[in-house]
Amino acid sequence: MKPFPACDNFGFALRKTKSICFRRAVLGFLCLGATLFAFVGASQNLANNPGFETANTAGWSPFGSVTISASTAQAHSGTYSGRVTNRTDTYMGISQSLQSVLTSGQTYDISAWVRLASGASQTVNLTMKKTDAGGTTYSSVASGSVSSTAWTQLSGYYALNVSGSLTSLVLYAEVTTSTNVSYYLDDLSVQAQGGGSVTGSTNGQCTVIWTNVFQRIDGFGASSAWRSTWNASLADMFFSTNSGIGLSLLRTRITPAVGTVENSIMQMAQARGARVWSAPWSPPTTYKGSNANNVISVNGGPFIGNAANYQAYANQLAGYVLNMKNTYGINLYALSVQNEPDTDTTSYESCVWTGNQIRDFVPYLSAALASSNVAATRILLPESIHWPNTSLHTPALTDIAVTPLVSILANHNYDGPNFQTGATTTPVALNSYGKALWETEVSTGDAYDGSIANALYWAGRIHQFLTVAQVNAWHFWWLIDGSSGSNQGLTDTSGNPAKRMYALGQFSRFVRPDFYRIGVVSNTGPLQISAYKNATNGAVVIVAINASTNNVAQTFNLSGFGVTNITPWLTSASSSLASQSAVAVAGSTFSNTIPAMSIVTLVGQATVTATNSTPTDILLSNSTVSENQPSVTSVGNLNTTDPNSGNTFTYALVSGAGSTGNGAFSISGNNLLTASSFNYEAQNSYSIRIRSTDQGGLFFEKAFVVAVTNVNEAPTLAPVPDAAAGAGISVALTNVATDAELPTQTLTFHLLAAPTNAMLTSLNASNALFTWRPLISQSPSTNVIRVKVTDNGTPALSTTNNFVITISAATRPLLNSITVGSHVNLSATGLIGPDYSLFTTTNLVDWQLLLTTNPTAMPVLFTDTNRSDAARFYRLQLGP
Repeated sequence: MKPFPACDNFGFALRKTKSICFRRAVLGFLCLGATLFAFVGASQNLANNPGFETANTAGWSPFGSVTISASTAQAHSGTYSGRVTNRTDTYMGISQSLQSVLTSGQTYDISAWVRLASGASQTVNLTMKKTDAGGTTYSSVASGSVSSTAWTQLSGYYALNVSGSLTSLVLYAEVTTSTNVSYYLDDLSVQAQGGGSVTGSTNGQCTVIWTNVFQRIDGFGASSAWRSTWNASLADMFFSTNSGIGLSLLRTRITPAVGTVENSIMQMAQARGARVWSAPWSPPTTYKGSNANNVISVNGGPFIGNAANYQAYANQLAGYVLNMKNTYGINLYALSVQNEPDTDTTSYESCVWTGNQIRDFVPYLSAALASSNVAATRILLPESIHWPNTSLHTPALTDIAVTPLVSILANHNYDGPNFQTGATTTPVALNSYGKALWETEVSTGDAYDGSIANALYWAGRIHQFLTVAQVNAWHFWWLIDGSSGSNQGLTDTSGNPAKRMYALGQFSRFVRPDFYRIGVVSNTGPLQISAYKNATNGAVVIVAINASTNNVAQTFNLSGFGVTNITPWLTSASSSLASQSAVAVAGSTFSNTIPAMSIVTLVGQATVTATNSTPTDILLSNSTVSENQPSVTSVGNLNTTDPNSGNTFTYALVSGAGSTGNGAFSISGNNLLTASSFNYEAQNSYSIRIRSTDQGGLFFEKAFVVAVTNVNEAPTLAPVPDAAAGAGISVALTNVATDAELPTQTLTFHLLAAPTNAMLTSLNASNALFTWRPLISQSPSTNVIRVKVTDNGTPALSTTNNFVITISAATRPLLNSITVGSHVNLSATGLIGPDYSLFTTTNLVDWQLLLTTNPTAMPVLFTDTNRSDAARFYRLQLGP
């Protein structure tokens, strides 16, 4: 392997350091869930007073403010069990210190029997709290659903690794789904594994159903980000289905210059049958704002979302895809919008995007790919750092114009307590909106651990993502670890495989793209089992994970198909994806012993029994409905894809992921109908989940998004009360208009009817303020005012408003007095509001205006300073 340049090594070292400061994690723990078998072995039980048979709680302590006691009310064995009451929070329970009991570097099998005192079933966890020089960590040892009607054994294992001095190590039982339920705990077992030796054996059986079909498999992969060259041996190890682990997906990095250094790696992977796709960690700084250090850098800062940036960046990404095709012969399968757009860090390349920005960018990117003749490259988003995050993809996938442009919904799974500790909670089944669902990056940042225990943890995570989250693809982070001494690659920094690489290979080499997962039911043993088929060539693959220290004799019942022989492939502490002797199969049942601490993949060729098959897809002919339509409006017709010709189907709305909008719809036959009238401005999309059931009772479920389309609605005008005013008195009335349209529309006002002197300038077109000063000549009068408001929708719609203004009769002013001195002073009284104009003449013919005033109080006074005339006449006139 060619060494990385110094800058590459620096980039690797910083890839996930954002979480390293929290605390170091315990390595190798694994949650096995609730099991119903007992370990058989002679190892010493290290628990103190494990069954409370001392008739007291010696060795035990309350965890939180609870009451613990030794009780005879229930007992799994013997006479006593521990009873926990007065809980007030989910974490509270019973605990035992193992600080001076367990040894660093040793792995321990841990189990306990639990039963609720009353009530509905709850989830109970056995959790280990460790405090050392690295801080405090919480590790899930085992978890399961516990009832009040029977005892349930929670069983798992814990590997103790201590940093510095160990100051506390406490095992406690918590009820994560209830703050107050009381419970019993009995027969705690803490036993050293003794280097992984087999402590016993147990049995199990399950049924694999050929016709119970779930999601399509797109593949398994990891990333070569920041690595520029490698050799054919590495390419074979990762991508060959003959000599390697057969990865079918390669994730690569787009540099901030919108290029790549991984072109030769991409060519090698593609030549071995893998699909190649790319993700940018940061766009060019031209499109970014300042980061937390107040500088513009490839490390951190937000994307500046505007039309110019969207267009320019989309053109660059499309150019990258075209260049990979024309220059290197690499046909990119998918293109991510942004790696971890919800991570704002200055430690490595990153960029923050909002969900609305991603939605707004997608049409530009889709159009750019199409104009570059590379439209076959799928758009993938949003690659959040957290698997359950929905805020980044919901705006795009609920937008009727954008969702058809997106092919893959993808997120990462950094959801453990910190970066050193892997996630232990079951991944949620995201609403995929009909898109392919991919998990695209995960690892841990703890010290390198290439053990089988670590491999079993990752095998269990893959199993959960396939069977619970129902992903179409799963990716680890790096192919080759780029951060020295860490656990972030399938190999160490020198390319030496960790056992987790082979654990992934137990899936990726045999479960190929376009396989489908099929049902595994009635599994009575401790194994995690999943099954897959290729309906075209009849290949069948069963993956069994045994994380216990018992060999498990597992019986596989085959429903709807048979096999003549089946070949096991084994990864264990001593074997790495090793082929085993073929198992002969007679009839529809075979058995195979799954060794302790191992992963076994059973590969065979199916002989399919002619039988009814499960439907594989549901199609909806139309997924939009206009707002304001009456209830029982038809949305579209439903059709089902099914392997069997001639089948008939019934449709129903069912609960589950993506069913939040079910109440707004109904189904009649195969016709999806509305159950209410929709308002686009209140809610513009609904998520519904539909089940199609064939005549044999087999069914398929799918979530759909029904978009409500906007219909322009006329604005409204609030009634304006009729008004009364006097002549010459200004009138000001506002017409209040409302329009609920989104986005907000521009409203324009027009005066349709009014007195002549009000028509031209009396209405403000933007705010609807009507002003008018009636003339004296318009007194008395009754005046109808008509106002129209018009929106700028398509088509433009308007509403009119009528109101009446009554002008009262004007009265003559009265001249109160005239006094003559050095000046002529006149006093008059009259209406307040009109203008008062004083005219004068010496001949009663030629009148001249002396002055005009608009008094605010009475009497009004006038003064004439001209006394040169022998006689002078005065006239007082109201106006306007």
